[in-house]
Amino acid sequence: DTFPVGGGITALELIACGTPAITLPAAQTVIRTTAAAYAAMGVTNLTATDVFDYVDTAVRVAGDRGLRATLKSALLDRSDRVFAREDSIDDWYRLLTSGSKDESGTGSSSAP
Repeated sequence: DTFPVGGGITALELIACGTPAITLPAAQTVIRTTAAAYAAMGVTNLTATDVFDYVDTAVRVAGDRGLRATLKSALLDRSDRVFAREDSIDDWYRLLTSGSKDESGTGSSSAP
């Protein structure tokens, strides 16, 4: 994961592909997309606690093909916890459909 800013869309693409990325949320200054997604997925062994843990985890994941395969399976199996959240889908639906109505609720807009 990149720092000082979290991975954002890149992190989500990696999760969708099952590609593990090590994250160090303590070093992130703005968004912590990867750490938040991993927490939602229950994947804790890719979130480092400090720089030394970050390096150790990166070396361990890079050097262990079996571990990478296990992590890939976990990311793919649990990705629906990030990408198919009904509460998020409902929120987006409400947001997008509410914007199509004016104050009277008629659906016509006086916006230019």
